Amino acid sequence: MDKKVMTEATPSSVDTLEQHFGCWPSFHDAELLEIHLARKGQSHLVVRLAENPSYENRPDLKFILNNVSDLELEDFSSQNILFDMHLEEGEGRWKLLLSPSYGIGGYVVAEDITVIALAAR
Repeated sequence: MDKKVMTEATPSSVDTLEQHFGCWPSFHDAELLEIHLARKGQSHLVVRLAENPSYENRPDLKFILNNVSDLELEDFSSQNILFDMHLEEGEGRWKLLLSPSYGIGGYVVAEDITVIALAAR
């Protein structure tokens, strides 16, 4: 995920993640655990980062998507491994792009995206 773009979107989320990990985490080989879509209000994705010796504590990350206006998702599976995840800004909306290694891929467009760290596992 492009840190510069994400910083412009939700500075407190980025600060929280960087404080926790000591840097912006990589989403390569992360697993998408949960998708919840709502017609109005908040939807969310939960992502588990891949094992990385530089991360002492790996919480799952919840991406809260406010007011989803468009999406295209395909190949949902019993295991959904990401090659990468990116965020792009355009026309007052944010597009979360999911590049798959195995399983789900596509994008979700939302008015606002916030990232929170869930309890460490």
